[in-house]
Amino acid sequence: MQEMWDKNEEYKRLFPECKSHAFLEVCIKNSADKNSLRYLRVAQGCKWVCETIRQDAEFPYTMKSKKPFDVAFIVLDEIGSCPWLYKAVNGNSTDGAYITKFFTDDTSFAKKYQFICSTTTSESIFRNLCTSPGQFNAVTMRPSSILYRELLIKQIVDKNVLIALSILDENHYFESLVQNRRCAVVAVERIDKLMSTVKLISSTAGDMNEHQKNRSNVNKRLPDIQFNLTDKEGMYAVAGFLVGVVAAEYKKLSGVKNINPIDAQEIVAKGIRAFLCCEEKDFENVFSEFPQNPLELGLFDCRTEPQKDGTRRVTISVSAAQQVMAATAYGGVPIFTCSVSGGAFETFSASLLSTYLSGYSTVCFDGENQIEGLPPANLSTFLNSLTETKFSSTYDNPLVHPSVSGVLFSPHQIALNKTLGSYLSVLAQFHGGSEERQAFVLVNGRGAPYADLIAKSGDILFLVQCKGSIDIPKFTVEKELRKMGFSDKGDVEIEALVSAFCPGDVVDEKKLGKAIKIINSKKGDFHERFKKCLDAICGKKEWQIADSDAALLKGKLLTGLLMRSLGCTIAVPVFMCTDPGTDEVKENLKDLVESHKVNSFGWSDPAALLFVDGGIKRSVELSESGGKKRPRGKAKLRRTK
Repeated sequence: MQEMWDKNEEYKRLFPECKSHAFLEVCIKNSADKNSLRYLRVAQGCKWVCETIRQDAEFPYTMKSKKPFDVAFIVLDEIGSCPWLYKAVNGNSTDGAYITKFFTDDTSFAKKYQFICSTTTSESIFRNLCTSPGQFNAVTMRPSSILYRELLIKQIVDKNVLIALSILDENHYFESLVQNRRCAVVAVERIDKLMSTVKLISSTAGDMNEHQKNRSNVNKRLPDIQFNLTDKEGMYAVAGFLVGVVAAEYKKLSGVKNINPIDAQEIVAKGIRAFLCCEEKDFENVFSEFPQNPLELGLFDCRTEPQKDGTRRVTISVSAAQQVMAATAYGGVPIFTCSVSGGAFETFSASLLSTYLSGYSTVCFDGENQIEGLPPANLSTFLNSLTETKFSSTYDNPLVHPSVSGVLFSPHQIALNKTLGSYLSVLAQFHGGSEERQAFVLVNGRGAPYADLIAKSGDILFLVQCKGSIDIPKFTVEKELRKMGFSDKGDVEIEALVSAFCPGDVVDEKKLGKAIKIINSKKGDFHERFKKCLDAICGKKEWQIADSDAALLKGKLLTGLLMRSLGCTIAVPVFMCTDPGTDEVKENLKDLVESHKVNSFGWSDPAALLFVDGGIKRSVELSESGGKKRPRGKAKLRRTK
């Protein structure tokens, strides 16, 4: 090693010292004397294990025992962050340099040694680290909330407390997060500490008075916080803060502990885009041009399954928990996880949509390093990768936002009301135009008779309906589409009104206010009021108003105004639904949505359908040579169990 280091200036630049594990790996790769260097690596591995045991056990003496253990299980946690050590312990038991043979003399404390390696790093990375032909068996822990529930029951014995804590599951962020086992353990620890300071009450006024009386009569410390068992929104907010705390704690314990939270968020967002949109021939090495591989960081998972016909199925996935942590920038932005102002599922959907849009931003950096090799970003690419719907048309509108703003919340309902004009002016000022403006996702006021979410990128307007608990769909697709102004044809009268309100890029608030006052008046039926509005704003004509319901005409007018104010040329209807968990229900809802094709605002297809609150995965079958075997359809957004 010293000789190789002395003779190569590049080695001296990259490795300040020749006696380092990183340089040892380079030497093993490039030296003719590989066996001796591998022997050195195993010896170093054994030395490190023994020194660590002595340090952790605070036992500086010899480890030799007259009565050795029958077997010693040595657990190496997060081994993926230390590849040289994994290679040191991953040898073949028949080799002379097998690590267990180094536990001799002062380190012979067991008759047999077994190494257990755990990591958040992907199974495929582990497999590639193998240094011998020995058998490799990967055990992959799939997302599950069972551990969280069992730990909670074991830790919290009071049934009333458990009943109160069950409300936490209604927070979609929290429910997704605790499917990750490490997050589940941290969450229960934090809940236990929190509940030690809380007293559950049922009558706020009476219990508060009693609490103050008791505090003045006893010397011992009483719980500082009182929580009403019936306060569901309060518990929802508590769950949101727990999400932020747990995500931040997870970051400290995982492969992203030394990465800036925003950079980790960027890696996840761009990684989702990369593996969903890449060509199949590039699938297995899709992250090769990322400055930091998300598989090695444990952010994504990659599994390889041999098939009977000699091919192998490669599956890349990202869990619901990782999506939630990325959406909160690993605890950096937990506040909106607590919000109930826009509705629980609406807020959750907004944060995920914001993350997906981040993957398509034109600024593709991981810290100071450019992320290369990403698939093109246009509307068709974006929708085909994430949605269940099949589209007959191609949409080349580019997603040209440099970044995505934080999730926005409307202070009031975006609808045909007296505040609409001023709000449209504000949106136009800060988010109008199609070039070099941040994308945004806006949560509409609760109960608004319009879209639940409004999002924009470039000249694309996304109008989103959020529908939770859809085991049996409780909404009518056509009704929801018409509420946003989507139908099977355009409307000349609406276009005339929009042009009158927006002669340029700025809304004429005075005209709009006058029109809304006429439309919302109580005199006559809606068609009469609408005709009166047209006459007042556009001049008297023989208007041929279609026999449509009021919701459709209002939706068309509002969508037209939003598009004009924001500089959009196309509006896309989207349904974001909870994942029902069964393929049959999924297919039924997909068929229902696809049966309602619309032709409005530049969009001539059914609405896009996204299932959220589950993991995302894509599988490709490859031949042994690395090429694809056959197409397997587009990637799907789906729950991973």
